[in-house]
Amino acid sequence: MRKPFNFKMFSLSDDGCAMPLSSDAVILGAWTNPAGCSRILDVGTGCGILALMMAQKSLAVIDAIDIHLPSATRAEENFRASPWPDRLKAFHASLQAWLPPQGASYDLIISNPPFFRNALLPQSEKKRLSKHGQALTMDGLLSQVSGLLGSGGFFSVLLQASDENICCAAAARYGLFPSGILRIRPAPDKALHRVCMRFGRASGGLVVEELQLRQSDGIYSDAYRKLTVDFYPAF
Repeated sequence: MRKPFNFKMFSLSDDGCAMPLSSDAVILGAWTNPAGCSRILDVGTGCGILALMMAQKSLAVIDAIDIHLPSATRAEENFRASPWPDRLKAFHASLQAWLPPQGASYDLIISNPPFFRNALLPQSEKKRLSKHGQALTMDGLLSQVSGLLGSGGFFSVLLQASDENICCAAAARYGLFPSGILRIRPAPDKALHRVCMRFGRASGGLVVEELQLRQSDGIYSDAYRKLTVDFYPAF
C-alpha cells in the first residue's frame, strides 16, 4: 500500500485509483477560487484531491463523481477521514447519467476530465470502461456541464495544452466562454504541456497567465510555491 499524501489540513491515499495523484491536479485546485460557492461538483474525482481542496477553500457542499468504482470508493474514504465529512460525498457515476440531489444546479464544476486521465490508462482498463459505455468526449463534457451549471456559475478544468482551442470552441457551442487561462510550463526549456481554464456564461474580461512549475535545476519555482502555499506543509 502506498503511503498517504499529507497536506496542511488533510491527508489522502490514491491506492486503487485509476490514476495517481499529480501536481497538475494540485495546480488546478490551488488556482480555482470557490469563494461564495454553495454547491460544487467534481467530475472524475479520482482520489478526491480537487473536492478536498475546494472544501478547504469554501463552505460549499461538494458532490464528487467517478466512473471508476475503486476511485469513487477511495475518494469517499478520504472524505470521511477529512475535516469536512459532512460536506463531501463521492458517487460511482458517469457525468452523462448524473442527476444532482434535489435537482440542484452547481455554482462551480471542477474537473481533471476522465477522457484526459483515461488516455493514460492501460489498454485493459480502457477496454473495461468502453464496454460500460462510459466514454466522455470534450463535446460531451461541455454539454453536460452547461446543463448542470447555474446561471452565475463557472467551470474550472485541467487539459493538455494542445486542447485549449478545442475546448474553447466546444464551450462556445454551449454558451460558455473563457474568463481565465493558466498555461503551465514544466521547466524553462520545455514547451507548455497543461492548461487550466475557467468558463462562465458571460464573454469578455479574459485573464491569461503562465506558470512555470520548476526551475532549470529541477527545484519547484517560487510561483508554484506561492500558488500552493495553503496546501503543502513544506517544500
